[in-house]
Amino acid sequence: MQEAAAQKMEENNFTLSEGVTYTVKRFYNSKTSPYGDAGAVQTHYYAKDHRFKTAWIEFSNNMDKDIEIDFEKIFLIGADNKRYHIHQVAQGMQITTTVEDYKKMLKPGKTKVFMAKFWPIFPKDEKIQEMEVYGQSISLKQAE
Repeated sequence: MQEAAAQKMEENNFTLSEGVTYTVKRFYNSKTSPYGDAGAVQTHYYAKDHRFKTAWIEFSNNMDKDIEIDFEKIFLIGADNKRYHIHQVAQGMQITTTVEDYKKMLKPGKTKVFMAKFWPIFPKDEKIQEMEVYGQSISLKQAE
């Protein structure tokens, strides 16, 4: 997969729930993406004048119990409020491509970085400015 330089984000620190925070670190661009099950039924797509966006999101659990992160509740928001859903989650070289496994557990006192790829393709020249996380709109700024 061809990756362009990462788009670093300003410190974007947010609260997911009591004792759980997250930071949107950066976005990666790619021209191609597989879509479908990780098994035999997978199609590769090429994005002309568009890019597939992958966010690097760091979650921290400061609670004394496991918490669940539901990636089905995280969206990239584009122009005209177009919503881009996550279709792939990776953490520790473990890739999830099925909706049934988009919920990830985070142990007490742990911090983990997840790579979340959004679908469909995003306009190449459009700036990333907004996400929706668990129903809350958050504003993002790219680092200068």
